[in-house]
Formats: sequence, structure tokens, C-alpha cells
Amino acid sequence: MSNCQKKFFGPLTLHQNNLKPTIFQNDESVECSCVLCEEKFTFPEREKQFLTHLFMEHRLVIADVNQIADLKEYLRYWRLRFKDNSLPFYCTTMLLDNKPMGQNLKMKNIIY
Repeated sequence: MSNCQKKFFGPLTLHQNNLKPTIFQNDESVECSCVLCEEKFTFPEREKQFLTHLFMEHRLVIADVNQIADLKEYLRYWRLRFKDNSLPFYCTTMLLDNKPMGQNLKMKNIIY
């Protein structure tokens, strides 16, 4: 085997190394309303509080939120959709019998 044939490349990885621990690509502040109530959140400063609010108050989970290119427009779109139909029309639900902190619930639906 020649020396050229022994060279190889490492494994192909498609993961991007994002240096910011946020889903936003810039530091510009943007105010958004919750999709299910009137509470407002400033992104990127309060993005974690917003996602916590969605789960704790509305039992709504946005899967793969870090893959959403424009969260403000995404939220605006779903806010309009949820005015037309209820959450279960668009979302998958599952039963949950405990809150994240271990408190018992009476089998509540969680919406994904």
C-alpha cells in the first residue's frame, strides 16, 4: 500500500459548535408574548424563564427549540394558530402524574 492510500479523514460530524448557550444568533433584545397568555418575555435574556413558563403554566413543551431559526416569528405563527383551534388539535399530548419537582398531579396532559 502506498503512503497516499493510508491517509484517511476522521468521522463526519454534523454538530455545530455553538459558542453561545442561547438559541439566538445575536445579542439584540426582542420582546415576545407567550403563545397562550399575555405574559411578555425579552429574548435572549429571559429565554429560559419563557420555556419554564410554557411548561409550568401551560404544560407546553417546544421540542428542539434550539433548531428554530426565528423563535419570535415561530411564536407569532403559533399564537395565531392557537386562536383558531385548541392545542390538542395541533400537538401531541401525554399523561403525566408528577410535576418536575416531584409533586403529584392527577394525570395531567402534557402538550408537545
